[in-house]
Amino acid sequence: MKMDEILKQYDQEWLLINVKKFDENWEPVVGEVIFHSNIADDVGREMLKLKGEKVNLAIRFAGEFPRDIAVLL
Repeated sequence: MKMDEILKQYDQEWLLINVKKFDENWEPVVGEVIFHSNIADDVGREMLKLKGEKVNLAIRFAGEFPRDIAVLL
């Protein structure tokens, strides 16, 4: 599914995505939603279950980013 379709379908949710295709700037273009939740920590816990799997993961928030949350990469 294209990223714009994913973001529209899962509005205001945290997403764990298996990226199938990147553009020339390594931005996700096509992917499959593995998990979604309105709680960011749930996505992190789900990601840990995939340890050792061969997947290209992206975590995205679908919507306007909440002002009271900081992200550390």
